[in-house]
Amino acid sequence: MRIVFQGAATPQQVGKAVQEILNNTLEKLETKGKRQPIQNAIIEFTLNLQGHEEPQLIVVDEGTKMLTIHTGIENGELTEYVPVDRTELLEKFDRMVEEGKKEEEKEDDVIDAEFTEVE
Repeated sequence: MRIVFQGAATPQQVGKAVQEILNNTLEKLETKGKRQPIQNAIIEFTLNLQGHEEPQLIVVDEGTKMLTIHTGIENGELTEYVPVDRTELLEKFDRMVEEGKKEEEKEDDVIDAEFTEVE
């Protein structure tokens, strides 16, 4: 799930908005999230800074890369960041896609069976 905000807000306002969007989404999906429903969130933003007319993107390496802070989070508290094995993530993603394709094929088989002519 991706949320793209347009405009300015405080961190507290962003948190409140994320909570509202999450609740509305889960309600529309007719499901409930676990106690801590958000997993591996990525937040990207520019900052409104004094002395600048336009919002600023904080960069490093002489302006060639956006500042990225990696951190873990557990029960709302910051923890040590443990680098992710990208190969494992890609394999998991591929399995999810394959399972989705299989489910789609099953649904297609049911639809085809409903419209099969019998002589």
